[in-house]
Amino acid sequence: MAWFGRSAQLNEYERPLSEPKDESDFLNDSRILRKILDSLPDFGIAIASADMCPGKSGNRILYMNQTMKGIVSRMESEMKKSFGVSGSEVMGGSIHRFHKDPDRIKKILEGIQPGEVRKNQVMDIGGISLLSTTEPIIDPSSTRVLGYMTIFKDITSDILLEKSVDSQQKSSETLSKAMEDLNSGIREIVKTTGNASGEAQKTRLEGEAGRNTLKDLLSQVREAGEAMRALVGVVNTLNARSQEIGKVVEVIDDIASQTNLLALNAAIEAARAGDQGRGFAVVADEVRKLAERTIRATKEIGSTIRESQNDTTQTVTLIHGTLGMVTESQSKAEVVGTVFESILSHATILSDTLKSIVGVTETQSKSVSEVRDQLDLLVEGMKETMDGVKSKV
Repeated sequence: MAWFGRSAQLNEYERPLSEPKDESDFLNDSRILRKILDSLPDFGIAIASADMCPGKSGNRILYMNQTMKGIVSRMESEMKKSFGVSGSEVMGGSIHRFHKDPDRIKKILEGIQPGEVRKNQVMDIGGISLLSTTEPIIDPSSTRVLGYMTIFKDITSDILLEKSVDSQQKSSETLSKAMEDLNSGIREIVKTTGNASGEAQKTRLEGEAGRNTLKDLLSQVREAGEAMRALVGVVNTLNARSQEIGKVVEVIDDIASQTNLLALNAAIEAARAGDQGRGFAVVADEVRKLAERTIRATKEIGSTIRESQNDTTQTVTLIHGTLGMVTESQSKAEVVGTVFESILSHATILSDTLKSIVGVTETQSKSVSEVRDQLDLLVEGMKETMDGVKSKV
């Protein structure tokens, strides 16, 4: 089984197959085995000698299949840069040229038991990631270690896929979390908007009630204004009648004065007539007294009428002032009514808009929930893919 080196053993394995000992004898031909190993496209195989020499010598590479040679070719630039080894110098050279601590590697090789397959650490060279296993090649007749076979698998694409899937999984989880936060925010918006819609509806109803109350108040103000105007007319009529009465009283007062004067003249004439005029003098005196009483009464009536006229004038002034305030209140009430109408209109628009927003937001919330569910399924699928990739690697 010493496939490496041009030894007597190898020469014996390369003998012609013209006279096989049995049907499986061809498997002892190294050329057949090389052809079989070269036909493995996914696995690079290298065989190193068993000699343990000091330093970075020993354990020379004796064989590489075609896949391994392709791997070496792709890593050649980095090998030259990092280890100073070209692709053509790999074959026949020590494996320890690529090791920082050759003695540790030698101890690991010596510690591998017959039949044991040791899984090595992943090697990263020139952007190529290699997963490898090493097992000893044992001479069946003596259990002596003839060499070490290492099988390499290029897992660069698997690692890139794993990183990509891991990155996508993290991105999807982040996006799912963001969608959940967004959905939570949308639900809060729906709740807040619903409350605002209810408040807007309440405001609209209160606005309608306020508008109706204001209409009633405006109607009452108009009626009060009309009543004030009617009262002004009545008071003005009363004032005019008082003035007419005053004129009549003035006439009566003038007549009483004339009567008093005539009675005085009659008394004088009766006194001149002596006894013949005594009876007439008594009558004249009574007429004079009656005239004086009439004068006093007309003066009192005139004074009362003048006071009444003054009060009427003040009343008219006050009524005019009150009427002005009523008119101003009416104007302001009309302005407030216009404002109420505008507020009510905007409250109605706001209420309708908020209802529309609530409907749209609820639809968006459902859509976000569906997207989040799809993302959760995607994350689960990525986790399964990741597990599959890891198990494959």
